[in-house]
Amino acid sequence: VVVDGATIPESLLESELFGHVRGAYTGASAAKIGRLPLAEGGTLFLDEIANLSLAAQGKLLLFLDSHRCTAVGSEKEIQLDVRLIAATNQDLESMVREGRFRADLLYRIQVAAVTLPPLRERVLDIGPLASLFVARLGKEMGRPHARLSTDAIELLESCPWPGNVRQLKHVLEGSLVLAERDILHAADLVLPAPAREEAAERGESRADAATALPAGPDPGSVTGRYAEQVAQFERDLITRAMEKTGGNKSAAGRLLGLDDNQIRYLCRKHSVL
Repeated sequence: VVVDGATIPESLLESELFGHVRGAYTGASAAKIGRLPLAEGGTLFLDEIANLSLAAQGKLLLFLDSHRCTAVGSEKEIQLDVRLIAATNQDLESMVREGRFRADLLYRIQVAAVTLPPLRERVLDIGPLASLFVARLGKEMGRPHARLSTDAIELLESCPWPGNVRQLKHVLEGSLVLAERDILHAADLVLPAPAREEAAERGESRADAATALPAGPDPGSVTGRYAEQVAQFERDLITRAMEKTGGNKSAAGRLLGLDDNQIRYLCRKHSVL
């Protein structure tokens, strides 16, 4: 069961999560079962937990501690067996300092925390994600053969994506709606003007970087095993990029189109400090 806190007004989010009884508030003409009770025996995914009001945060903390909850306007507690997975793109620790998020709830939900880097730092994920979205959206729109061309994927990989995966999906959905053909090319992508401009700038910087970095090994002079030749070329490429950026791994990664995890892995692999 999914609760999308990003699309539900804060005033209604508590009711959406816990449910309400008839007459609980103005406009509550009928009782409603909350998403938590609907998830009984399973998992509830709460997206944008940071959007919960302080009152709703208190009720959620009580549920996590006791596995009991009450609908808005009711005094009757119900026992539930529900696993909670929560997500947010907000800095919850900063919100705690500002008094907008409960510290005790933060500590309670940090039992197993996973931090996912922004999409712009996971360039190699953009192509597979975009292809997956296009395939799914194409089926929903009655266009099962919809797919992305190479130039479209390259353009998507060059965009900054401040809205992360959600923005990527919305761009592809809008592009499919307007496209007259099943194969989406770069020109078919409905991107905001700033995103296209930044993508163009990144493309130019990568092209400039490519001319400044070493070329691959000359096939006519290759000696030794294939794996050794590839490893040597990779080592030279990483070394040159690190030299050009003064040893800044993040900058070297951007120069090569790699995210921070990838460049750190390659530096360790080739002992490039």
